Amino acid sequence: MSTAADVVVIGAGSAGATVAAALAVGSDRRVLLLERGRTDRRAPRRADRMPVGPTSEWALRYPVVGGDPLVRGCGVGGSGAVNGGYFVRARPADLDAFADPRWSFDRVLPWFRAIEHDVDFAGPAHGRAGPIPVRRVRVDDLAEPAAALLGGAPALGLAAVPDLNNAAGDGAGRVPLNVIDGSRIDPGVVLDHGAAPNLRIRGCVRVRRLMVRRGAVTGVDIGSEVLPAEAVVLCAGAVESPAILLRSGIGDPGEVRALGIRPIVSLSGVGRGTVDHPEVRLHYRPDRSPRPGPVLQAVAHADGLEVRPYSTAVSGMVDGAPPSDPYVGVAIMAPAGRGRVTLDGAHSARVEAPRPAYAELARARALGSELLATPDWRAAGLGPATTVAVGTSQHLTGSCALGDVVDTYGRLHGVAGVWVADASVIPVPLSRGPHATVIAVATRIAHESVMA
Repeated sequence: MSTAADVVVIGAGSAGATVAAALAVGSDRRVLLLERGRTDRRAPRRADRMPVGPTSEWALRYPVVGGDPLVRGCGVGGSGAVNGGYFVRARPADLDAFADPRWSFDRVLPWFRAIEHDVDFAGPAHGRAGPIPVRRVRVDDLAEPAAALLGGAPALGLAAVPDLNNAAGDGAGRVPLNVIDGSRIDPGVVLDHGAAPNLRIRGCVRVRRLMVRRGAVTGVDIGSEVLPAEAVVLCAGAVESPAILLRSGIGDPGEVRALGIRPIVSLSGVGRGTVDHPEVRLHYRPDRSPRPGPVLQAVAHADGLEVRPYSTAVSGMVDGAPPSDPYVGVAIMAPAGRGRVTLDGAHSARVEAPRPAYAELARARALGSELLATPDWRAAGLGPATTVAVGTSQHLTGSCALGDVVDTYGRLHGVAGVWVADASVIPVPLSRGPHATVIAVATRIAHESVMA
């Protein structure tokens, strides 16, 4: 059964839920939100667990050529409903690197403030009226790995940073988390925060393609039917947003044609230039089990690297994961390589990841080893490294980049009535995890472009 709507939003994840609420609340605009996962209930909220195991109904797993499987959230809240609750903003230099003064940090700061209710800090850098609560674990409650990082930071030449969401430089500090009383508050809360009768949500819907005629969108093909649409906001994420465009014939003409799809708009940047944060993992064997709590409670930033002492082993965080030792992750936040999202023969999304450079991996391993050699780390009984591995931070961005695939307002080049407002539009590597920045960017596109 089709539902008449003025705007169709594709994807109810962190970006899509925020965009849909922004478009619907306080207006008479009819908004239809389509979600691939279920919408009748939410993912489990325990902040010390991530429901992303192999059999999870709350996660999609994509095979990656040259890397670990890419895991994305599925359902209301998307990846923000199943991740570690990390809610650290991008630094001013990251946003200035967008190379567009309209995306400078000062221009984006009001949107960071609008989405949050920071429990710990007030003042002009923070919001107190937004739907997403933000707080840090109290110093006395930190798990041993986090406390050891903060205690050992001076030995690494790193200053203490009281507020990572109001810091431009390197240092170590407690992580801003969208976690309250041990529960992850996923960004889907915005749909409840301003519930609107003009917003309808349909779950278990897989969008196949956009229907385009004479240079303008006319509908959304969901397989069982075509939903009429004169305005569409793609918020399906850095994997599915470019996949939907490619299935629609929007992308590099040669690539699209080779897939047996008729090209309709030439946009060679669709799916190209993706960025993730490779992570060197130094496993260790502690003398005792660490204090439970949120997955990541403190981090350190040093010269393009982020040090992450996870509070417990992956097997303690993820159902179905094999037994493992806990580890310190050191992520490469500005990797040189770029990846790609394309389609396989069945037109499902496929991710190709670049291999990190040896020099990048060596630098990350050296910094992690320095931490594990500090007196604070040893005094906590956390032990030396036992094994070293390389993985991914699951932070894919950049597959429909601003200025390349979309204009500075998020409008898709070549097709009227289509916007993209999710992680795929971030055009540069971010020196922090992308979650908070993606929501701020999507909120701004909704208010200043789609609603304009």
